[in-house]
Amino acid sequence: MRLYLSLFFLFFFSLFGLKADTLTVGVHHVSPFVRISPDSIPRGLSIDFWKMISADLDYKVKYKIYPDLESLISGIENEEVDLSINPLTITPERLKVMNFSQPYFISGTSFAMRKVNSWTQVVRNIFTWQFISAVSGLAVIIWIFGFLVWLAERKKNPVHFRKGHKGLWDGFWWSAVTMTTVGYGDKAPKTKTGRVLAIIWMFTAIVLISGLTAGIASSLTVTNINSAVVSVHDLSRLKVATIKGSSAEDYLNLFGIEAVEYAKPFDALKAVQSKQIDVFVYDRLIIEHFVKRFEMNNLTVLPQDLKTDYFGFSLPKSSSFADTINPLILEKCRSNDWQRALLNNKN
Repeated sequence: MRLYLSLFFLFFFSLFGLKADTLTVGVHHVSPFVRISPDSIPRGLSIDFWKMISADLDYKVKYKIYPDLESLISGIENEEVDLSINPLTITPERLKVMNFSQPYFISGTSFAMRKVNSWTQVVRNIFTWQFISAVSGLAVIIWIFGFLVWLAERKKNPVHFRKGHKGLWDGFWWSAVTMTTVGYGDKAPKTKTGRVLAIIWMFTAIVLISGLTAGIASSLTVTNINSAVVSVHDLSRLKVATIKGSSAEDYLNLFGIEAVEYAKPFDALKAVQSKQIDVFVYDRLIIEHFVKRFEMNNLTVLPQDLKTDYFGFSLPKSSSFADTINPLILEKCRSNDWQRALLNNKN
């Protein structure tokens, strides 16, 4: 009779994806959510939240540590664990091979880049085609109007607009001074034709100088390095890195963005620091945590997110244990303990 009861309970627990009264929880190191200490004891935000939930469950917990995200996902798919409490983004692709609980954390996929020295960036932008073409175009227009006024004035106003190549310089000087509204008054047209050209040039210059000045200023603006990436399509001209097996990698693949794969965020951020990589795309909170913890002061995390991510616990496809923990997740997400944990992590 005892044998039959044992077989019955084993069948019951296997049916729901559980191993008797012990839950095997898969984790891998990814600060600040899960930190594996030298004594192999997991800690971090996800661990704290899981402890709030497991306190209301009648199961013992055994942690199984995986070396990276890819092996953890494989372990979930192969039912090596009952669930994983690592922050996995809920995506349609993953829902095909595993189950998820209710989200317990909302984050965003962002990117880290190197900070650029302001003076270095200004010097570089001076030699860009945008800057050179703007200045060259402005010089040509100044010369054209200066030449026309010189043609009209050179005979009747030789004092201000001399003959020969010196007169061409006089016309250019007058045109530049008029455009910039400096108004030295050392040269002025006296003929009707010259004055009509001057009026046309004054109004034309107002329009041109505003547009060209804005173009030159934008080419010199240091913030161009940050505004260079405002959408996923801007990444196509940069060397991009992400974490292998992550939702960020899936997102980049969706738009045809080739990315260098790394197993750990720290290694990817070091590659950005050493200029091997231009941009590291991954979860915002994780990137900010590493940049702050390891004092990577030459890196910046851009303010805009490529997409919003919803993190949940992941379970094997055959498991229905999410039905058990979902009410607890909703309850604990609103608890003061969890809100304090999130606040302490930010500080």
